[in-house]
Amino acid sequence: MADGLKLKLSRAHHAALADFSDVMQELLVQDWSSLVLGGGTVLAMHWNHRHSTDLDFIVEEDEPLHAGALRNRLEVLQRQGRIDVWRYARRRSVMLTAGGVRLSFVFEGVDAGVPADGRTAMDIRCESPGSILTRKLFGRVLDSGQMVSRDFYDFAWAALHRPTLWAQVSGRLLPEERSGIARECRSIARSRKGRRTGRPVLRPSDPELARTVWATCARLLEAADGASG
Repeated sequence: MADGLKLKLSRAHHAALADFSDVMQELLVQDWSSLVLGGGTVLAMHWNHRHSTDLDFIVEEDEPLHAGALRNRLEVLQRQGRIDVWRYARRRSVMLTAGGVRLSFVFEGVDAGVPADGRTAMDIRCESPGSILTRKLFGRVLDSGQMVSRDFYDFAWAALHRPTLWAQVSGRLLPEERSGIARECRSIARSRKGRRTGRPVLRPSDPELARTVWATCARLLEAADGASG
C-alpha cells in the first residue's frame, strides 16, 4: 500500500466526514482504522476525471450484532437533526445522508483485506483504483446487472488513460461476459429512452466521452474481445 500518498477530499466531503465522525465512531465502527473509503470519489481523487457526490466505505468489521438497537439510535439522531436520512439495508449496509452528501457503509468482516492505495487527510485508507473498478465491473455490472453511466465513464476513462490497469481488471472477464456487456452498451447507445442509467456524469473532464460513453465502452470491449480471440 502507498501509505505516503495523500488524497484530497472536496470541501463538502471533508465537512460531511468531520460532521459524521462522532456518529460513525459511536454507532458504526469499533475502530476508525477499519474504514476503507472506496467508490467513484476515490477514483476522482486519483484522476480528477469527474465529480462524485457520495462517500462509500467498506468496513473491515463484522456487521453490528444488534440491528434493532442501531436502527433506534439512528431514528433518535434523525429526530435530533444530526442526520437527514438513514437506511439500514440488507446486505450488511447502512446509509446516512446529510448536507447533500450520502455516506454508505458496507460491513465486509474482519478478514476483508481490501487493497488500499493512499489515505485521506483524516487518515482514512483509500481502496486502490484497481479494486474499485473490479468491484464495479464484477459486483455491480455482472452480479447485480446494473448499467450505471458513471461506472461506465470510469471504465472508459481508465481504458483510455490507464490502459494497463484496465487490462488487468477487464482481462478477468470471460469472452461471453465481455460480449454480453458490449451488446448491452450498444443497446443503450441506440436508445436511451426508458432506460435508467443512474445520475448523469458530473463535471466530466472529457465531456465528449461522457456523451458517447455507451458507444465508446461497446467499442473498447469489442476491440479487446477481438484481440483476445
